[in-house]
Amino acid sequence: MCVKGLGWDWCKHALSTNGRKYTVFELAQHLHMIVKKERSLTVPSELPLVAPTRINLAILGTQSSQVSNLDEKYLSNESDIRQKAEHTRREREKRGDGSMHSQFQPFSRQNLNDLIDKRIDVLYDVDLEDSKKGLRWCQGTVVSVIDDKNVKVDWDSTPDIASSEEGGISPVRLLPSKWNKDGTAGAWRLDVDIHEEDDLDDGLSVLEEVDVLSSASESEEESVV
Repeated sequence: MCVKGLGWDWCKHALSTNGRKYTVFELAQHLHMIVKKERSLTVPSELPLVAPTRINLAILGTQSSQVSNLDEKYLSNESDIRQKAEHTRREREKRGDGSMHSQFQPFSRQNLNDLIDKRIDVLYDVDLEDSKKGLRWCQGTVVSVIDDKNVKVDWDSTPDIASSEEGGISPVRLLPSKWNKDGTAGAWRLDVDIHEEDDLDDGLSVLEEVDVLSSASESEEESVV
């Protein structure tokens, strides 16, 4: 997280050097240093762009202009790489392969009694207005609990769903096995207040960028703490 996610290379520590393995005590000391130092640091608002680069080899004589041009082209393409990564992330979400709403959920499933007056999302298989059938997240506020698996929800209006009503209160079954299951009909989760801009120039979301722009594999003898 510190090295690949935040770009803090000073957090790296090898497992061994010249055939000698570091002891648990030595590794623990390094971890303690990281924890102590990071308290005074601020998490960057935008993650560093990590992409494959040209190997930095020794230069014999004068470096050719072609090499310099390649380096300049790589640096100038950073914005383009971020936009393509954002497009890939959105396509993943459309297929149900994870989303920011899913990532921002609590670690444990919510007790139904704790959901009263809270907004939730429920994934339904519906007929959309364009005559297509597909999964659609519907939002509403839990108004009461029926039993350990059913609640009543005051739904928001859904104008993009064919023959749907303008909101209204109805019961819904919230199975424990469907908690935060992207791409599964009947899935449910808390309604997280996330506003995504349509303009890709606004950049990547901090939590997704690392997954899309993975860095090159590291040495077998090197470990990220």
